[in-house]
Amino acid sequence: MAIASLSISNELREFAGETIIVSTTYQKCKMMLIPIPSHEILVGFVLKRGAAIDEDRIASHIEGLVADNAATSAFQS
Repeated sequence: MAIASLSISNELREFAGETIIVSTTYQKCKMMLIPIPSHEILVGFVLKRGAAIDEDRIASHIEGLVADNAATSAFQS
C-alpha cells in the first residue's frame, strides 16, 4: 500500500512538485510516509489520529536524522 500511495503521488509530480509527505487519515490512526530519495529510503510510521503534529517539521527532522546517521556511518567506515 505504501508503494501504491507513493506511486500515485509521483504521478502528480509534474503538476504539484516533489512529494514531501504522503499522509493518510483513517478512523483510528494517521499513516505518514516520507520519501528520502537522496538516501533511497522510505520512512513510514503510524500515529494516533488525534495527535497534533506539524507534518513539515516532522519531515525535516526525520530527513536530518537520516542525513546525520549517514554522515556518522560514513565517518566510522
